[in-house]
Amino acid sequence: MNRILHVDCDCFFASCDFALARKKGKNFGGFPVWVGGGRRGDGINEANRVAKKFGVKTGMACFEANRLCSRVILWRTQRDKFPRLSAEIFRLLE
Repeated sequence: MNRILHVDCDCFFASCDFALARKKGKNFGGFPVWVGGGRRGDGINEANRVAKKFGVKTGMACFEANRLCSRVILWRTQRDKFPRLSAEIFRLLE
């Protein structure tokens, strides 16, 4: 019998960045946060669920998101660490 496992890694990049932030002693619990990036650091790579409730979306310009949700924490992405975190998830799933 074949089995299929579906794992939805909703907000994966934001979750990685938030986990890395927690390791540095930062706590974003309950606050709208988006992970910034883009070539000039003015785009949104990912937003947490709190920010999404305000209508903030991935790929949105920061100035647009700021109109929807002005009290936000902007976290600079640490993408260089994502491959290792992704590999850890796959290792757990195996």
